[in-house]
Amino acid sequence: MKGVFLIFLLGSNLIYGQKINRSLAGFAIGQGKDIPRKVLGKPYLSDTSMTGNPIEAFAHPMGKGWIIVFEYNKEKNHNVSSIMLSSQTQLLPSGFNNLNFGMKKSEILKLLGRPSDKVSIGEYGEKWVYEQYSFSLDLDSKGILWAIKLFEPNYESNTIELAIPSLKTIHDLQVKNDFEALSEFVSPSLIIQKSSRKYKFENAWNLETSSDASGIFKLFKEALSQVNLADTINPKQYKQTIIPFKNSPSKFKMSFKKGSSWLEFIWAYEFGSYRIIEIII
Repeated sequence: MKGVFLIFLLGSNLIYGQKINRSLAGFAIGQGKDIPRKVLGKPYLSDTSMTGNPIEAFAHPMGKGWIIVFEYNKEKNHNVSSIMLSSQTQLLPSGFNNLNFGMKKSEILKLLGRPSDKVSIGEYGEKWVYEQYSFSLDLDSKGILWAIKLFEPNYESNTIELAIPSLKTIHDLQVKNDFEALSEFVSPSLIIQKSSRKYKFENAWNLETSSDASGIFKLFKEALSQVNLADTINPKQYKQTIIPFKNSPSKFKMSFKKGSSWLEFIWAYEFGSYRIIEIII
């Protein structure tokens, strides 16, 4: 097992009035299938979900009894579509929304409020679903928290407003090399195409956002340095296009003139806001 996985007591926000959290235990929804194996080693279990998606379970380096399970979306390049973290033997902070494994039902209600749904999971207890925030909690028969699952939101296209963040704001964050703040504007599945090569995040999400381990933010900075943010009126220098999708929110493309070609930024709606999913330099 490689020693690049950071302990995940990273701090977190209460869910009310806050952004939707898209990462759990150092990994993020949308990352590639190869990353959990690269970080955690060989899975002890491989299976298939009820929807036909591959599932892999790993022993977690936090200690005995800690398990992390990934589901990969077969229709989206097998990127991570859900992450489940569990501990039935150690009562420690999860690093997610101030939740601690071993918390009692009353403590969870006080912290997060009532779930949108409750589902029996038989001998394993009860599942509390916080649909609006894309996660669920598993509580045992005594009402004790033992598992957290983060899942990909299912957005209805007619409820999403096309609100694209400013590239000027992103440019200022790049100047400061604030990778964690900058990560809020990009997808974990971001692809940067340059000179017929494709680059993507290759490491655990917390490592990428703390140190730019794969150099993606450096390439991002290179792309931003080549755009003229002061001239977005002239159609010969700048174009914008809405890309509609039937069963999901529209995507959005910004194109900046670069010599005889165009430099492109493509945005998609993920976890509560539009984020960049592809850059073509």
